[in-house]
Amino acid sequence: MAKTMADLLMEEGEQKGERKGELRARQQTLLRQLGRRFGELPPRVVEVIESTEDIEQLDKWLERILAAATFAEMEIGAGASEGEDDR
Repeated sequence: MAKTMADLLMEEGEQKGERKGELRARQQTLLRQLGRRFGELPPRVVEVIESTEDIEQLDKWLERILAAATFAEMEIGAGASEGEDDR
């Protein structure tokens, strides 16, 4: 059975909604885990995390929490949202 244009648009909307939910969940988890590990976060870091739409980048930061001894080792901040975190 062929899909109608309405069906295709509905599927596209659902996919976008799912991605947005995954993105928000990662952002919230990262903020919560950083806060527990390092205390109150600078507003700029919160802004960078909340504006990051790259799920792979958020996952890298989430993994980095396990090894980072200091907040600086997380490499979140100026330039991080532009993909410059892995130098």
